[in-house]
Amino acid sequence: MTDARSWYDDRLADAYDRANPSTRQGLLPAAAWLSGSVPNGGTLLDLGCGTGRDLPVLSRPDIHVIGVDIALAMLRLAGRRHHSLLCADLTQLPLRDAVADAVWCVAAWVHIPHRNLPHAAAELSRVLRPGGHAVVGVQRGSGERVELDPYLGEAPRLMVRYEESELITALHEAGLHALPLATHGAELGNWVTTVALKPYGTA
Repeated sequence: MTDARSWYDDRLADAYDRANPSTRQGLLPAAAWLSGSVPNGGTLLDLGCGTGRDLPVLSRPDIHVIGVDIALAMLRLAGRRHHSLLCADLTQLPLRDAVADAVWCVAAWVHIPHRNLPHAAAELSRVLRPGGHAVVGVQRGSGERVELDPYLGEAPRLMVRYEESELITALHEAGLHALPLATHGAELGNWVTTVALKPYGTA
């Protein structure tokens, strides 16, 4: 069972949530900055929100924040933290073009096979308005393989890792300008985090 829609059942989602109760400290400045970039009344998407650990940090009372994930078990737990949620595949988002002023997509593409990365990047770009920013984080490395999850040690998951050059290339090909985003803390040492801008004049 290697499909993200099915491997995060209620039991595994609960174990994941206990192990990841809140935003990593090293990402707090990036989350606060991205949220602050959204104008009053604007929209921020958390793509691959999981159990919603980042949603409280991304939220502001004067903006709309929507968590998106493919796993219903994860969204059920996210509902305890946030109420605007959408169950969807990140490579086929049921959202209109340029709906979001900002996009947060951190630790979600670890389950996107390399062959589908261009689709995920293109969808992120499509739903982001020109002039908007995205923060994208992937696990550093190469290749993809099925591994037992670290939470229960029994559910096989497809884990995909990317070199920084692969991530930057995928974002550029999707029409985004990407720059490394400075993060700190040993907990982020095996992650590549990037801020991407969708230029004005881009469809």
